[in-house]
Parts: sequence; structure tokens; C-alpha cells
Amino acid sequence: MSSPSENPPPKLLEGNLRSTLMLPLAIFLVGGLVYFGVTKMISTERSYKDLVRELNSKTFGNRWIAAYELSKVLGSKSVPDKDMPWLIANLEELYGTSQDSCSRDFLVVAVGSLKKPESVPLLLKALNDSDKNVVFHALVALGNLPGTVEFSKEVLLPFLAAKDHAHQQAAILALA
Repeated sequence: MSSPSENPPPKLLEGNLRSTLMLPLAIFLVGGLVYFGVTKMISTERSYKDLVRELNSKTFGNRWIAAYELSKVLGSKSVPDKDMPWLIANLEELYGTSQDSCSRDFLVVAVGSLKKPESVPLLLKALNDSDKNVVFHALVALGNLPGTVEFSKEVLLPFLAAKDHAHQQAAILALA
């Protein structure tokens, strides 16, 4: 029997050429994959049309993420007037079929960022939502509409007596 001191285990980078190159090659490959993935995530620019299509294809668990991304894109870019009817019709349909409040909330934020008269019907519908955040964002969106956009301000009056102070303040600002 040989003693442990006679045959020490080989060191990681000692041995034949193949085993010597495996560790640096693995580090290089993993680093390359991480770099490619991060670069792809940062550089991928999706348009509002891509995000609406993605919203239509997502299950309800992942839909709110696409709705969030859409609200960011619409908030930072202008949508051509010719695409506005298509966009608002799709967002209204998505709002009506969304089962989770996060998706509805981000859809209301997205529609509100458009600041267009065509968005008023959806925003008025959102005032009756069961989720208080959706209602709040609908109130804020109605308050941010340009003064030229007309709707019945009487729908905001019940929120002046609301127990939720955020709803009260948003209604006051919307009425002002």
C-alpha cells in the first residue's frame, strides 16, 4: 500500500494539456454567455406594436410585465396619430380581459400617458375597477389630460368624499 504522501492528488492545472485548458475555456464560455445575455437585454428595443402583440400572447402571470414595459415605452415616445385607434382598441380589449390588477394598472398608466381624447372611455371604465391603484391611476390620467379633452367631470365628484385620501387628492387635481 502506498502512503498518501507518495502519490499526492494532481493539482487542478497540472497534468495533460486537455485538462489544463478546460478551466480557462469554461470561464471564457460562461463569461461570453453572460456578456451576450446582458448586451441583448440592454440593446433590445421593442416598439409599442411589439409589446401589444406580446401582451396578447402572454398568459396572465407574465402579462403585467409586458404592460409595464408598454407603459414605459408609451411614456417616453410619441405614437403616430394614424396608429392611435389601433393602439387604444387593443389596450381596451386587453384591459377588459385582464384578470390581474397589475396588468390593468399598467394598462391604465399606458393609456394615460397617451393624453388623447380616445383614451377617455377606458379611463372612465377604470374608475369602477375593484383595485384602488387602478382607480388612482385612472384619476391621475384624467387629471393629466389636456384642457381641450372633454368628458363629464361629474364622474369625479364621488371621489371627493372617498375615504382614500389619494383618491380625494387625485380627484381634486383632475377637477382643477
